[in-house]
Amino acid sequence: MKLSAVLPLTFALFAASPSAAYDTATRNCWGGGNCQLGGCQLKTLEIEVYKKGGNIFSKQKAGTQLACCGRGKKRLCAYTDRVMTTVEINGSLGALRERGCRRCGHYDGLTIKA
Repeated sequence: MKLSAVLPLTFALFAASPSAAYDTATRNCWGGGNCQLGGCQLKTLEIEVYKKGGNIFSKQKAGTQLACCGRGKKRLCAYTDRVMTTVEINGSLGALRERGCRRCGHYDGLTIKA
């Protein structure tokens, strides 16, 4: 069998792996109408969360408001949906930013909403 025929199949199988499907299913940039407005951006909110600092092993309870930025309809806040460590929170914020989310989103237990 030619290598040119095997490579596309290999890439297709890799792309359909469970970890890739899980990552896509748990990460999105959804949000209501206020998410489409200008105002505080994810990068600014990420800085506010970092400012809170804390031990990398410290845990936040589910439903914890981590930080907010902006005012009124342009306000943006980060919340935990489950118990999360500082490392997990920072990783989720980075994943949303890398995905292209600018205001709202959800990733693996972290929700950003306006």
